[in-house]
Amino acid sequence: MKTKERILLFTGIILILIAPTILTLPAFDEIWDFSGKGEIGSTIGGITSPIVGLLGVIMVFFTFKEQVKANDKLENQIKLNQYKSNFEILQSLFNDIKVETEKIEYDSNIIIDDTNSVSRGLNAIKEFAENISAEIKYPRPTLNNFIESMDYILTLHLLFIKTINNIDLDAEFKLFITTKYKSYYNSHLCYHIDKMLFYINENDIEDDFINLKRSLLDIKSLYSLL
Repeated sequence: MKTKERILLFTGIILILIAPTILTLPAFDEIWDFSGKGEIGSTIGGITSPIVGLLGVIMVFFTFKEQVKANDKLENQIKLNQYKSNFEILQSLFNDIKVETEKIEYDSNIIIDDTNSVSRGLNAIKEFAENISAEIKYPRPTLNNFIESMDYILTLHLLFIKTINNIDLDAEFKLFITTKYKSYYNSHLCYHIDKMLFYINENDIEDDFINLKRSLLDIKSLYSLL
């Protein structure tokens, strides 16, 4: 309870306590003489009842006011907790993207004569993008595992972008995670995705590459909405 509220409450209590004493003192003027107006108790009660009622109204008002503040504070805390939970979901998705990307392997030995031809992680995606034209022209069954892994990684990207576009998130949290993801995408994927799409569009492709093309186009489309 604030100082102003305490003063009002204290004043009301004082008025109630001193009213009977004041009203039963000898009157200085006839207008203040209550002796002929019935029983003094009824008179005092009739006079102090409005004060008591007013005090009750004041107390109800301040109680309601404090309850509204408490409810607002609770609502803000719930919303903040929800923001933090949603942020953690996005952070987890982003970490999944990086972890799964590091697992992917690409063997370019069929394309280039190199005994150390297996690349991993972002280098695998880079190497595949460099060799995609030849991979399309000379398809090989061993490439299926890479394309499946690549498609899974792209699905995680799509899930992340869809989630960040639809999830309820504080503006600062959203800006932070969006900036972080854009930096990763632009630094490690954007160029290679564009290159893959260019060669896929330039050649006749089979089912695996059709699915890959669809995922690449979906990412390009949704990324533009961030």
